Amino acid sequence: MMNWLALTKRYQKIETDLVQCLADSPYTLKDFYVLYFLGQAADHKLRLSDLQVGVGLSQSAMSRLIQRLEASGCGAIQRTACAQDKRGVYIQLTSIGEAALRDLTQQSNQALAPYFKAEISAND
Repeated sequence: MMNWLALTKRYQKIETDLVQCLADSPYTLKDFYVLYFLGQAADHKLRLSDLQVGVGLSQSAMSRLIQRLEASGCGAIQRTACAQDKRGVYIQLTSIGEAALRDLTQQSNQALAPYFKAEISAND
């Protein structure tokens, strides 16, 4: 049990540091996760349901986050229809989102560096 508690304490500290490193950014940590998963996907797009599982949000919370990232003031992502399944929706990274992802990745790597002995590459 002590190992589990130590691990959760370390995770909370790392997460707090990540949140703080993004504090001056218009993006939250969950926003960054969305952009990150999209950036790792083929063609920088994922089905909304797959993205939701990766980020770990409820359907309603994910919908609100997507609406905010898609809004004209942000424009980091866009929705596209799934050709195979008309009910399906893809979320795709825009050029604005790609630029934001590069900046957020650099910031997060700096925040994570003290916790890992191996150097974190810009591609992580």
